[in-house]
Amino acid sequence: VSTGPTRRVWECWVSADDLAGLRRWVVRFGGGYIGVFAFVYQIMNPTAGLAPEEPWESWTHRGKQYQLRMVALSDYERWVRTRSPSWGTVDLSASAFREVARPFRSFLAETPNEATPYSVDSRRTDAAS
Repeated sequence: VSTGPTRRVWECWVSADDLAGLRRWVVRFGGGYIGVFAFVYQIMNPTAGLAPEEPWESWTHRGKQYQLRMVALSDYERWVRTRSPSWGTVDLSASAFREVARPFRSFLAETPNEATPYSVDSRRTDAAS
């Protein structure tokens, strides 16, 4: 994250291979599962803070502050654009990222029957098949 006096940049690029690979995992796991990209940022200037309308999770580890933002694969694919053809990377515009990024907790179910994208109690493993 760039924390200069006039702008802050939330990088959200992935490789085109990451995008295709996550899509394959979603197909393999089937219904009830979604692919999610996790973007973890070290906050270089914690006193700058985030706008009050952005209640993101924040962690401190070894004296450094971090924030986590998640983007569902379907949202990422809807807004994806080429970042670097030579490096094979893609990303989202800053405005698209602000629109689709969500806190980690929004992807977790409170109860096994709750209608959310992911439920810890509904996980499958190959060993159970």
